Amino acid sequence: GCLGNLSSGDDDSPPPDPDEFKYETRNIGTSPGTSSSMKFDSVGGIDIFTSAETAVEELPFDDSSWPERDAAETFIEETAFDREFLIYVISTWPRYNHTELEFQDIQVSGPDVTGTVRAIGDDPEEGDATPRSPAGLIRGSVAGNWPETIEFTIVDGQDNQETVFFDWDEA
Repeated sequence: GCLGNLSSGDDDSPPPDPDEFKYETRNIGTSPGTSSSMKFDSVGGIDIFTSAETAVEELPFDDSSWPERDAAETFIEETAFDREFLIYVISTWPRYNHTELEFQDIQVSGPDVTGTVRAIGDDPEEGDATPRSPAGLIRGSVAGNWPETIEFTIVDGQDNQETVFFDWDEA
């Protein structure tokens, strides 16, 4: 889409509130796996995607069996990377029936974004011994800026939890 002139003087809308954190979330299934620059702890990890190209490189778009592939692609395409970013989150030690992430308490405090993600789900195939690693994307914007740090508590299906810290300067 055409973004037009973002600093146009003829726009009557108020300037964005610098403390307002707008975000959207999307579960992208149990297939994606870890990314090359992911900050990782025993129960999962987080990464930052600052461009559509990076997101497409890091996620398994070449895997035609990935059921959420189209939804993930649309979510990435709808991201305005000139003023938005994507946080990629994965839980790697869920119960077999956990196929999604629940996003909780996502907020911004100054230049930092914090939140909690929890592996959830009720897949009836729990006993099939196929470990699930649910993954999700969070599209965010802090008044059109990117945060300095991102810190998420990841809770796996066994109620183990770890806090994973991502410094924006390392992205």
